[in-house]
Amino acid sequence: MAFRYFDQNRVGYLKVDDLRCILHNLGKFLSNRDVKDLVQIALVESNSARDNRIIYTKLVKKVDLS
Repeated sequence: MAFRYFDQNRVGYLKVDDLRCILHNLGKFLSNRDVKDLVQIALVESNSARDNRIIYTKLVKKVDLS
């Protein structure tokens, strides 16, 4: 649900620059290197490194809220 807040068009992915902005503004200090590493891991895990987007549905576990 948190990623969907930033996915205004409901396309199922975030742009790399958007994720970098989110990570830099979490309220905790993350170095540029930490952010770069986290973004790279997210790209690899979502199998979208060449597209410059992060498919967040591949990064999160779906939970049945019913």
